[in-house]
Amino acid sequence: MKKLAIIAMVISCGLLVYLVWPKTIDVDPTQYENKQELIWEDVLLHADLAVVGTVDSLAPSQWNVGEDGATLESMHTDATVRPAQAFLTNKPGENQPPSLPEEITVRLSGGKIGWEKQTYRGEAVLEPGEDVLLLLHEKGGGSGAVYYTVYGGKWGKLTRQETDGVVSYTNGRDEVAAEGMVETLQQITEDYANSYNGASDYYTAGEIKEMNDALFEAQ
Repeated sequence: MKKLAIIAMVISCGLLVYLVWPKTIDVDPTQYENKQELIWEDVLLHADLAVVGTVDSLAPSQWNVGEDGATLESMHTDATVRPAQAFLTNKPGENQPPSLPEEITVRLSGGKIGWEKQTYRGEAVLEPGEDVLLLLHEKGGGSGAVYYTVYGGKWGKLTRQETDGVVSYTNGRDEVAAEGMVETLQQITEDYANSYNGASDYYTAGEIKEMNDALFEAQ
């Protein structure tokens, strides 16, 4: 009898630990991690906007809501970023930088609500106080507030670093110097667009971007 009571107690403790222990769901809807062919030039070509700035804060995570208003089983976390500079990588001919407010919202997949935690392989990770270069995709608009996602996940977030007095931004795989960064990224994008699938003889960089955006949305 005593042995049964001990077994029951052990089982109860195990269930209690299971219920209160944070649950990490490892999902990868974007397939960034497995899509090694997603090179940086692709990210630069398809991003709507490049922003250099500082991560100000992270809002409490929220459950996603479907078009019908129903709560989904996935969550997101909004980061507030203060832009210091914004420019377009896919329009080298445009000298006028896009106008942004003092703060923008960058939405990240995953987060933590209560005891449940969701992580997404390949998603960018933002921390308050970080100085970053972000390649962004604009979302929302219309009746909803505008927010951004990091295009290419972790490949679209580059963190500021300084080595021997030289400042650069890196995602751990790709790196760009801070000095002359705008011109460098625009030139990389233009060169890549001009050689993309050999279509440069017939299409402009903007037309190539539109076609590839449509292709990505269809997949």
